Amino acid sequence: MGDVVPPASEQPPIVEAELGVREYWYETFRRVLVIPDGGGCFLLSVDVYTPLRGEEWREGGRLEAADVVLRYLQLAGSGLALGGNVPEAAEAAVVEVGGRRELVNVRLRYCGLAAPPSYDDVYRVYRRLVVALEGRDPDVSPLQAPEPSPRVYASRAPRARKRRPRR
Repeated sequence: MGDVVPPASEQPPIVEAELGVREYWYETFRRVLVIPDGGGCFLLSVDVYTPLRGEEWREGGRLEAADVVLRYLQLAGSGLALGGNVPEAAEAAVVEVGGRRELVNVRLRYCGLAAPPSYDDVYRVYRRLVVALEGRDPDVSPLQAPEPSPRVYASRAPRARKRRPRR
C-alpha cells in the first residue's frame, strides 16, 4: 500500500521545506521549526511538553475557543544563546482544557545570525529547554516513540480520499 504514512522513526532528521523553512527532528518525533524572519533573524518553534500546576508566568496573550484556552506566556531567554546571540523574544504556548494546563511549545526569536542555525546548535537549545521545562535530559532519558499501529497508519490515506468536499 503506497499511501501508508511511515512511522516517525523512518523520517529524516532534517527536512528542508519551502521559503527556507527547516524542520529539525530530535528524539524521533520532537520537531523544531527554523523559520527565516528576515534581516538575519530566525524564529525557532520548539515542541516540548509538560503539565503545569500552579506556576505563575507573565501572560503575553490569550485566545479562547469553546472550552479551550491558548495562552502565550513570556519566558526569560537567559541560558538559551545560539551562535552567541540570546533570543530577542521568548514565549511559551500553554493549552488549557478541562482544568488542565499544558505547556506544548516554546518560540524563540534570534537575530544577528549570518546563516540558519545548524542542527547541532539548535539541539543544544532544545536540550536546555527540555532539561529546564520537562526535568529530563534527552541525552540520558530520550523519549521512546510508540510502535506504529498498522491499523492507524493503514487507515489514514484511504479515509482522506473518501472525504467529500464541503458545499
